[in-house]
Amino acid sequence: EKWDGAKSSISAIGERIWNPAQTGTRAPSVVRYHQWVYCRQQDMRRDNLRAGSAGGLIIAIAFLLLAALNPSTAGAASYFSPTGSLSIAVQQATASPLADGKALVAGGGTGTGTYYTNGQIYDPATGVFTSTGSMANSRGSAVSWPLPDGRVMVAGGYGYPEDNYLNSTEIYDPVTGTFSLGATMLQRRYGGAAAPLPGGKALVAGGGGPGNPTGFRTAEVYDSATATFSPTGDLNQSHFLSAAASLPDGRVLIVGGLGQNRAEIYDPATGTFGLVTQPMSTVRVGPAASPLPDGRVLIAGGSLGGGGAALSSTEIFDPETETFSAGPTLPAQRFSAAAAPVSGGRTLLAGGGPVLGNPSATSVIFNTAPEPTASGRAFGDQTVDRPSAARQISVTNLGAQILRIGGAPVLGGTNAADFAISGDTCAGRSLSFRQSCEVSIVFTPSALGARSATLDIESNTDPVTTSFPITGIGVEPPTGPTGATGETGSTGSTGPTGPTGSSGETGPTGTSGTSGATGPSGPTGPTGPTGNVIPPAKPTVTQTTTERRISQGRSFRLAVVSCQGECRVNRAVARIRAGVGRAAKVKVNVPKRLPSGGKVTARISIPASVAKRLKTSGRRSRISATLAVTGAGGRTNKSMIVIVRAG
Repeated sequence: EKWDGAKSSISAIGERIWNPAQTGTRAPSVVRYHQWVYCRQQDMRRDNLRAGSAGGLIIAIAFLLLAALNPSTAGAASYFSPTGSLSIAVQQATASPLADGKALVAGGGTGTGTYYTNGQIYDPATGVFTSTGSMANSRGSAVSWPLPDGRVMVAGGYGYPEDNYLNSTEIYDPVTGTFSLGATMLQRRYGGAAAPLPGGKALVAGGGGPGNPTGFRTAEVYDSATATFSPTGDLNQSHFLSAAASLPDGRVLIVGGLGQNRAEIYDPATGTFGLVTQPMSTVRVGPAASPLPDGRVLIAGGSLGGGGAALSSTEIFDPETETFSAGPTLPAQRFSAAAAPVSGGRTLLAGGGPVLGNPSATSVIFNTAPEPTASGRAFGDQTVDRPSAARQISVTNLGAQILRIGGAPVLGGTNAADFAISGDTCAGRSLSFRQSCEVSIVFTPSALGARSATLDIESNTDPVTTSFPITGIGVEPPTGPTGATGETGSTGSTGPTGPTGSSGETGPTGTSGTSGATGPSGPTGPTGPTGNVIPPAKPTVTQTTTERRISQGRSFRLAVVSCQGECRVNRAVARIRAGVGRAAKVKVNVPKRLPSGGKVTARISIPASVAKRLKTSGRRSRISATLAVTGAGGRTNKSMIVIVRAG
């Protein structure tokens, strides 16, 4: 009886502490937290049965409460939370964000031949959907995207009154709450994918249509400046009932479709599509896709096709590594749900259903985990042994869930002693989405060349410690300018002139001898121009490689060193970090002395053990290298960065 009462108290405490609105972290921490709680419960139950006293339970409850309140051990809030319901159960609707943080959900149908014209506005502040204007055409499996002026374009789909595939578009104006007809697409499209491009343009790709109801590969681009569609490159594979999302660099990700577990990326600079090497974990027909605040993309639900049950799994696409990883599980299966980002770093998933023809009116909000980022971490050149001005490194939460920072940030890494924290507003802070705190750091390099450290922050993330790299470069003291020439002193007075002596007598003039014949004078050659004295030039170091893949070999050219006169290499160092654990030294092969007018190549050799870890992790890393060369013309310091990828 004592145990049951204590267990209820613990449960009540847990409900208050682990409220999704208060804290959160990534899923693995939840598993560890519940395992720990289970072990603590068994220990307390055993102790209680032995002692027959509630004293041990009280101590255990207090211990659990203190552990829960520590940000570094806090458990995760739910990634998905329920929100308001649509006015009608719907599948195959489309959703787009509005400028005020709300979202428009338009069209859709029952999945059994009935399609809708209605539009609804979702307000994340209240979690409520409200009706707005209706479209001229009913549209199922249409696409939509926001326009630069805040309006939304809805394009294509299947519906009435045509009862056919559509190539018409309609534009929603949030100021008037009404739809008006827009430009006509080049092709009728149903179940395609669309996303905004830079410069007020948008991509519309794939889908099905007349003569090809299971998908085609064509794509077109809409230009809001001219209100026209124009053709662009074709997809590598057909994508029918797919989804799309914009990437931070302006490209667009296309995922899923009938029989598809492959993804493609559209590059607006070249107008072409490229296949993503890694496939998704499963085929996804009718998935939802939405960009996340940190640049990644959420891909949720869909089905395996063939009218089977929908999926509740999700995947996260990382554009930096172009890889997919498992995401949190949806509370329920969703096929052909509508997705759009809303205010607070969250994502709306509306409608859909467990199977085709069984639509749902329910909606959920995806709350991204706490996501600390840091800016202002590069100090640049700083004179050796002289402290820099304090630099403010801003730590910002890009997650929808609260970021709870534990103790004071600390410095670590290779040259941690060269950096010092002079101020901190982050310790103990709880940061909402896009809220920031600052850490002030002073850089005093102890040696020439690249210097690096990490700013380590503990918070309710997984892992608990987030390490942000900090860089700087130690340089020699600058030579001061030559002072001005002083004024010329005054000229002293001239002394008196002595008397002139008497002149002697002039002797007689001798007879003049005969003059010989004068020989001819040779021609005078032209006078050459006066040359300027050219001082010797400083050595030059030219970086030749900025990116390298391990599959291309562990050794590669880094830079070319050129000298006008004789010179020598004073420093040639390199380190590799990020993605391979602790920083490791990398060998730089370059001659120490160069003859006059010489030119040599500096090469990088990545250790085999580091290359193996890179291939195993599949992540990218970064090599920081420094070359210092001294010649008759002076000294040249060159710091270089090379991105190393596993593939």
